Amino acid sequence: MRDRFPDGRLYVNLHGFDHDRQPLEPGEALELLLRSVGLAASEIPSRAEAQGRVFRTLLADRQLLILLANAASAEQVRAPNSLGHASRKPLRQVDPPGAGTA
Repeated sequence: MRDRFPDGRLYVNLHGFDHDRQPLEPGEALELLLRSVGLAASEIPSRAEAQGRVFRTLLADRQLLILLANAASAEQVRAPNSLGHASRKPLRQVDPPGAGTA
């Protein structure tokens, strides 16, 4: 996988099915991604729209895999995705562990 994504891999647990905390808001997820690529908290804009622009700018020429895991809904993934996603490949839904089993 390293050869397909030479600039790294980012992972964010969206906490969609955690029982001890609320799911991450889209802005929280984007802030975590910005911190993951090296920005200090003081360098991260407060508005999600501006965060998205910074994220796209920082990743414009990079080949990264970004995994947003444990989403409570498709909407939870679409919001940060619309701010920073650069791939032309569609996202596919992955059911949580144990879904569909009796």
